[in-house]
Amino acid sequence: MQLRTARSRLATAVTAVLAVTALGAGTLTTAPAAFATTSASSGQADATLPVYPEGFYLAGAGTSGFFTYDYDSVDRITDLVWTPYDGGATKRLRHPKDGGYALAGNDVAVVGDDSWPMFMQSITLWNMADPAAPGVDINLGALNGSYVATLSPTSVLAQVMNEAGQAELHVVTKDGATTTTRKITGLPKDATEFSGSTVLGGSVLVRCAAGPPDGRTGHRALVDVAAGRVTETYSSAKAGYNDDSGHLTFSASHVAWIDEPDNEDVYVTSVDRKTGEERKTLLGNVVDDWCYELVGDWLVYGAYWTHAKAVSLTSGETRDLGVTASDSESSADGSAVLRGSRDADGDGLFRVAAGPDGIPTVTKVAETGQVMPPLEIQQVHVPGTADLDKTGGKVTLGWTLSRADAYLDVTLTHTVTGKEFTKRLTAPASGTRFSFDWDGVIGGVDAPNGHVRGGGRGDAARRRR
Repeated sequence: MQLRTARSRLATAVTAVLAVTALGAGTLTTAPAAFATTSASSGQADATLPVYPEGFYLAGAGTSGFFTYDYDSVDRITDLVWTPYDGGATKRLRHPKDGGYALAGNDVAVVGDDSWPMFMQSITLWNMADPAAPGVDINLGALNGSYVATLSPTSVLAQVMNEAGQAELHVVTKDGATTTTRKITGLPKDATEFSGSTVLGGSVLVRCAAGPPDGRTGHRALVDVAAGRVTETYSSAKAGYNDDSGHLTFSASHVAWIDEPDNEDVYVTSVDRKTGEERKTLLGNVVDDWCYELVGDWLVYGAYWTHAKAVSLTSGETRDLGVTASDSESSADGSAVLRGSRDADGDGLFRVAAGPDGIPTVTKVAETGQVMPPLEIQQVHVPGTADLDKTGGKVTLGWTLSRADAYLDVTLTHTVTGKEFTKRLTAPASGTRFSFDWDGVIGGVDAPNGHVRGGGRGDAARRRR
């Protein structure tokens, strides 16, 4: 590509390598890193695994199956679908108009009268481990209460307002026609805005806010359900359910939640339950891109464009799990599931569980039934010569990929000075051609005259479904 008044800008996109050579004053090298959204599989779908509904989103993970949901754009109703791991029949639950559902890592789905779980007052508990069992109706409104977490097929944790107008945490149980409550002790008297985690080993981690109206602070409390009391407490930069601190997760050794400081970096705060040692694991930025869970004393985290990682919260060791993660959920058995793909066996749902040595292992537990083609650059659209004086100071550079569910990172480097410009190309509105207009600027100055040589290679990253 002959560069005349070369004013160049660079872009980052798919994992590819592109070289631009400039004559005379130096050489420009563009390295489009092509990151595809799903890892490819050259094999066939495993017919022995249950099918993950195509186009559905991960909603929750039970011990004997998983929940997904879809969205009816006409009726504006979200359906919840239960898929058992043993290959049994799926079950679809549809909540009332303007209602919603809540899940807590077990096989119980709660369908309620509000789209926000913490505002649900009229709820029905469905035990998916026994699909033929009737739903259990609980009227929390009659108790001046609202939903917090699901404890069993017949009981929930609820926020109940007492006669003095103070919020309390109660275990509410429905046995036949009888509803009983037990108050949880050990919480701040002015605590409110409760929300809960997956129930694990008879305990649940709750988030709340406490303190004066102009100085509310965040609290985390581990509740022993059988004992009816708080056994551990932690402070947090964030307060109650109406913050951006993500979901709560805990294991036998650690508790964790997500925090986002003023500079918008996203990190997971984890605390050793025995020693009280706090650790912060930086994820990146854009809080919605990341998912995370605790599996034993390992923090598992990932995003749609990259392999999930597991970091030991005791030794600091990090392992690549080899599977992308657009979504994750924790289970009451201490494991977690990731919605993603793996090079060896393609797209699906993957369980991450602690092995005999405590190190996380990954097992595919559901198949989409769709084998994704490998991500690769099929065509390079880099002109051999471009006279920027005649093209308005711009030239279009592009790459046609094998799939659209990807992003492309392009790096343009001047090989004499080492100056670079990078840009990320996201999926086009239609087709699979990723392109951008380069205006000839590298490192804030015009690039020299020369020609361009382009090429590419493809790797995998995951795009949020």
